[in-house]
Amino acid sequence: MTQSQEIYSEAENDAEAQKINSQKINQSEKNAFAEAVKNEATAVDNNNPDMQAFQSETEAHWENKFLELQDQFTRLAADFENYRKRSRDEQSAAVQRGSENNILALLPVLDNIERATKTLTPTSDPSALFNGFSVIQKQLFQFLETVDVKKINTVGQPFDPKLHDAVSTMPNPDYADGIIAHEAQTGYSLQNKVIRPAQVIVSSGPPESHIANETNTTPEQSEVTAPNPFEQKTV
Repeated sequence: MTQSQEIYSEAENDAEAQKINSQKINQSEKNAFAEAVKNEATAVDNNNPDMQAFQSETEAHWENKFLELQDQFTRLAADFENYRKRSRDEQSAAVQRGSENNILALLPVLDNIERATKTLTPTSDPSALFNGFSVIQKQLFQFLETVDVKKINTVGQPFDPKLHDAVSTMPNPDYADGIIAHEAQTGYSLQNKVIRPAQVIVSSGPPESHIANETNTTPEQSEVTAPNPFEQKTV
């Protein structure tokens, strides 16, 4: 680099430094001016009675507003807690009334059972005993209907795990595979909700021997074959 180039480069660097320093000075002057304006405005506000009054009124207004909202919140919280207690008491009273009504509807059935047991003797007529308990059973079912309790259909119906509980499966000539052939215990539903599934025996289809006999029997043989009195008939 020649001497003239070095002199030019140094001059250029000095000019750039002066520019940077000038920018810093300008920024400092701006910051100082902004701070002075802010301090002056604050001094004006502090020395202005109207402004001080406005600030006091504003602070008082928002303080009163806060206290008002706080009071409303406290009242709402108390009202909601009272509502919860009242609703809980009303629900308990409704459940108690429902239980009382159900017991009152069941008492006549218990009265008949008590009368029947008082009249039972070792020499009681079995037919009269059967009729008496049939009447009691009918009353019980009538009571269950009043509280919307229904029996679950079983025999002849397709097995439904939502309604039925399969205790076993076995071949049955009268029912196809998956059809309920026997009810071991009655199931009940309350307002269409299963409260006890029915215990059932599900058919696995006709036995193989029965299928083979039907397959090997010709139309001519079926016309002359005598009926089997022990064969189970379809209900």
